[in-house]
Amino acid sequence: MSNQVELVVRRLAPIVAAVLIFVIVLQALGFAGGDVIGAIVQGSVGSENALRQSLRWTMPLLIMGLGAVVSFRAGFFNVGGLGQYYMGAVGAIAVTTRIDGLPPVLGITLAVLVAMVCGAVWSAIPGLLRVRFGADEIVSTIMANFVAEYLVAFLLSGFLANSSSASSSGSTSDRVPDAMRISGSDGLSPVTIGITIAVVVVVYLVVTKTSFGVLSGIAGRNGIMLQWQGVKVERIGIKAFAISGALAGLAGAMEILGASGKFVAGTSSEIGNNAMLVALVAGLAVSGAVVSAAFFGMLTAAGLFLPISVSLPASAIVVLNGIIAILVTAQIRYPGRWRRRRRPAASTDSEEDRLRGGSSMPEDPVPRPAVLEEPTEPAILLREKA
Repeated sequence: MSNQVELVVRRLAPIVAAVLIFVIVLQALGFAGGDVIGAIVQGSVGSENALRQSLRWTMPLLIMGLGAVVSFRAGFFNVGGLGQYYMGAVGAIAVTTRIDGLPPVLGITLAVLVAMVCGAVWSAIPGLLRVRFGADEIVSTIMANFVAEYLVAFLLSGFLANSSSASSSGSTSDRVPDAMRISGSDGLSPVTIGITIAVVVVVYLVVTKTSFGVLSGIAGRNGIMLQWQGVKVERIGIKAFAISGALAGLAGAMEILGASGKFVAGTSSEIGNNAMLVALVAGLAVSGAVVSAAFFGMLTAAGLFLPISVSLPASAIVVLNGIIAILVTAQIRYPGRWRRRRRPAASTDSEEDRLRGGSSMPEDPVPRPAVLEEPTEPAILLREKA
């Protein structure tokens, strides 16, 4: 089996296995598994509207997924994308609805920049806790998601509340002025598509052509070595957190200025988890993230079609995503094990790195934090310093 085919099989295996398990569960619950799969296909690519909906959800998933790629490659598990997305949305809606007299171009630009800063700052807080005090970034970023959710609810009942209705329930904000919208309700426009393409290009260049990209890839595999070479792994971690949060904030701004046109409490609550899946299924590769985001974007679009076509709740897609997450994080990679039996271990990483375009990324789809690579005394000291 060629290396390219083997790599593709390893990436597809968890998804295929998840779909099979999903169909079995549906059959056990009394649903026709084949009909449900047909409905998913119909709802994602079966018509022009379905394709537009798939692309509409692919773009935010791709942007946030690339942010997860950056942080995961560096060995830091930023799973707080949803909270950072919310903070970006808060920044965008605050600029566009609470600052009067801004020209449209200036207002849009300022809203996007403020959203990215809000996302980056919200992400940097658990990042600092991680590198300075050794706090577990998984726990702190998850907790930050809850804080962000309740902060949004507070703001929507006060500072950002809908001012057009005295009886507002506190669940929505004012609408963004039409002049500051970057797309219609379908979320598709040359601006949104152009921003997404630009993000892909920039992240690819950062990951593959800059010293930060190279060092962050090494940090995710062996941060101790970098520490011995005098590299500040803590700085790499903070930068990775900030970039990841800024991209999540950008996705939030695009939603507010585009498809939604206002902030609705609880909107896009699954997008953060799905963005992590995008990065993991992609194997932390930028090119893989494009394909992975398209896949999960199609699943999201199909979720809106299932209640109509087969009377299945849209939450069924969440179940499928959860099965995929379990299998991916469990590292279900039978071809990879077969390859290790046939080849020397020293040759596996470099070959896959070459297939990924020369970037220094871990072979595992779930990298281990640098401080946990070796249970040696220097690793423990590094953990205390971080």
